[in-house]
Amino acid sequence: MFIRKKKNKSGVISIQIITKLKRKSILIKTIGSSNDEIEVQQLVKRAQEFIDTYAGQQTLDFPPSTKFNKNSF
Repeated sequence: MFIRKKKNKSGVISIQIITKLKRKSILIKTIGSSNDEIEVQQLVKRAQEFIDTYAGQQTLDFPPSTKFNKNSF
């Protein structure tokens, strides 16, 4: 999956989540659209968060004080 910024005829930029299947691009979800660059960046962040949760991949964030030993298991 990847994020596509598509410029419309009206000049508004749409943020879309796209996947490829058998050489075809398939639209998964349109996050939103705007002509303001700051809002477009926020929409891209929301799209990346959606991809992280939708794809089923989880990120592990251990606190720095957590230590693992061979003997602890």
